[in-house]
Amino acid sequence: LTPLMLRDIVFTMKCWTTHKTQWGANQSEKLLNRVLNEDRECGSSYVTEELFSCAVKNWAVAGFPERAERILIQMEQLQHQQNGQKIPSPLCYNTVIDAWIQSKLPDAGERAMKIVHRRKVVHPKETLYDFNLDLTALAKCGFGTQAEELLEAMIQKSSDPNCAEPKIFPNAHSFTSVINAYAKSDVPNADEKAEAALARMQQWYEAGLTNARPSVRTFTAVIDALAKSGKKSAGLKAASILRQMQELHESGTYSEPIKPTTVTYNAVINAFSQSNDAASAEGFLCTLQKLYESGDNDARPDVYSFNNVMHAYAKEGTEQGAAKAEAIYRQLQSWNKRKNSLDLSHNIITINTAIDCWAQCRSKAGAMKACQLLQEVEGDYMKGLSKVCPDNRTYNSVINGWAQSSCREAGAKAEEIFDRMITVFQSGYAEARPTTVTFNTVLKAFAKSQDVNAARGAELFFRRVQETQICEANMVSYSTLL
Repeated sequence: LTPLMLRDIVFTMKCWTTHKTQWGANQSEKLLNRVLNEDRECGSSYVTEELFSCAVKNWAVAGFPERAERILIQMEQLQHQQNGQKIPSPLCYNTVIDAWIQSKLPDAGERAMKIVHRRKVVHPKETLYDFNLDLTALAKCGFGTQAEELLEAMIQKSSDPNCAEPKIFPNAHSFTSVINAYAKSDVPNADEKAEAALARMQQWYEAGLTNARPSVRTFTAVIDALAKSGKKSAGLKAASILRQMQELHESGTYSEPIKPTTVTYNAVINAFSQSNDAASAEGFLCTLQKLYESGDNDARPDVYSFNNVMHAYAKEGTEQGAAKAEAIYRQLQSWNKRKNSLDLSHNIITINTAIDCWAQCRSKAGAMKACQLLQEVEGDYMKGLSKVCPDNRTYNSVINGWAQSSCREAGAKAEEIFDRMITVFQSGYAEARPTTVTFNTVLKAFAKSQDVNAARGAELFFRRVQETQICEANMVSYSTLL
């Protein structure tokens, strides 16, 4: 390898970074391995920190944090310095940390924190970016207390006159990460701690620390924390924070706009939903619709706005609540027809919520309404009027509705839905495959029905499913049959 070839390799790897694809990342790693093999065979030292960094970044931006971490481990195993710089550099560690933060894998937060600890060992001196990335990783894990402790350490360090290191003052990202951590935390009174962090942030800003100005994300994170608390006062407090944002925006107190957005309104709607105040949740949905129709493009209802209101009514478990939830569902359909540019097509969550509302009513009327909605959804999908096909949760909800109705024909109706489910599955839609839960719910419908022939019907159904092996039985299946 010549210096010119190495330069071309680095250039090529950087080009692949912009592609953000698995193929590009894989090609980048192949080039890295080629240079590593050259080093081993010739005893040379062509491998640089830049080569590793490019390979790490390619996997990170392509969305494969585990592959990026694998290359980081390779770097750590070299355990040497080049040009006075430690390998890996803080940037390499942070690239992998950020990749895990962006990941949706269940253990992503914990994986990010492990790399944070490794970086701290190799590079004890940290920048504001390092601190903020650490706080974001803690927020990903929902470690509210640890995030606040880290923020407190940062504040104390910045105000310590005897500290020889450059002073690092927290900014808006620092405080917002702590609030996000509490929003995802299970610690007692996390909502109150999030509110306290917001109040402290505002004090810092008013005292002259302009970098600590609360943003729309900050206020929305506090509302999320209130929603998660499930307290009865959560909705009212969320509405109060929304009004505070509106007042700050209208008064121009902050140098940047602090105008509530769709995400903010959705958070408020969710707060009322979690505090079992469906009427207020619907009221804020109406407000959001009116704002958009008056020309406010920042307050544009989306499918989550409607879904949150439906969830609120679903919690009531009554036919009245189910009727209101279905009315919201119809409103979404109507709104979508009138506002095609909004892409408000209902999703499977919307449909399942509407059906589940009726299924939870524990009545024959509720089960019949759930059935009607299912037939409507199936019909729209078959006619090409909708891209949403019922999944196994949709069918399970309807079957459960019949099981909870305890009416005479519950078992037969549940088995009928089960057969329709198999038809959809066998037509090629894998998401509609019956599960053991489906199987057991049909058996429960027979067990709870008032039909004198229910036991015989359950036995025949059990044998038929066992013969087809469409789904497996478990201990619950046998105990329900007995």
